[in-house]
Amino acid sequence: MTLIILALGSRAQQEAHFSQYMFTPLFLNPAASGLGNKVQFSAVYRSQWLGYQTSFGDGGAPATLLVTASVPVYALKGGAGALIVRDQLGPLINMQALGSYAFHYRVSRQAILSIGLQGGVYSQTIDGAMLRPIDLNDPKLIGLTGNASQTKGDVGAGVWYQHDKFYIGGSVTHLTRPTFDFGLAQANVLKPNYTLTGGYYYDITFNVKLLVSGILKTIGTKSTFDLSTLAIYKDTMWGGVSYRQSEAAIALVGFSMLQSKLKLGYAADFIVVNRQAKTSLSHEIVLRYEILTSASSKRPIRTPRFRQ
Repeated sequence: MTLIILALGSRAQQEAHFSQYMFTPLFLNPAASGLGNKVQFSAVYRSQWLGYQTSFGDGGAPATLLVTASVPVYALKGGAGALIVRDQLGPLINMQALGSYAFHYRVSRQAILSIGLQGGVYSQTIDGAMLRPIDLNDPKLIGLTGNASQTKGDVGAGVWYQHDKFYIGGSVTHLTRPTFDFGLAQANVLKPNYTLTGGYYYDITFNVKLLVSGILKTIGTKSTFDLSTLAIYKDTMWGGVSYRQSEAAIALVGFSMLQSKLKLGYAADFIVVNRQAKTSLSHEIVLRYEILTSASSKRPIRTPRFRQ
């Protein structure tokens, strides 16, 4: 039984991951709160290894849901954000509910430096009915025959540099090292997760630009990275490819509606490593709604001299 819980804990050490990470900056870094002079709402659903079934016929494939909100707070020279994550890994469900605030410093007309903090709760729930112990009389099964949950405080921080042509950010989560024991002698401690991400925009033509981006995530003993290229047409359509280290090749497409306020993106992961232990395809959908704030759409000041 102890081995089962420890295995679940080691898998949970790594944060949930999204193929369309370039569209979920608030999930990666609290310093992204309120950037862009836009009120933003987003939702991402990821279904991993579509059609995967466990040996016992229950549990199923991993599935993750993310919901975020971000708003500028000009009076305090910053921005606020909030996110909720539900990440299900068979009998284990990880939940996060975090609020964030970022302080924005105008470096130049084209660049902003942002420093952000986040705090909230992290919970783990184990469905004991899905576990298959070797010894049915194992005393550690007490309290785990049904759902067992624990909730702990969680804190993170980050820094983000945003330029018209590029961006780069670094962050760390689980600074409080949330600990979950479920009555076991050896607890599962969430180690700090470090994330570095960046991207650069190349203008190909007046209407087409290229976004080359990457992300590196590590817990010290384990790391993973993605490299991506997206072609964007008039900020209304995009398509591209990505590669995740030792796992998948990814195709990404998307388009905008309602005068670019509503954006819909889709990613398909084609598993290229360890396919014998997984199914070959994962799906991910992202939906974003953006509203320009008054600071980004100021009315012109008219004078009798120049008014027509």
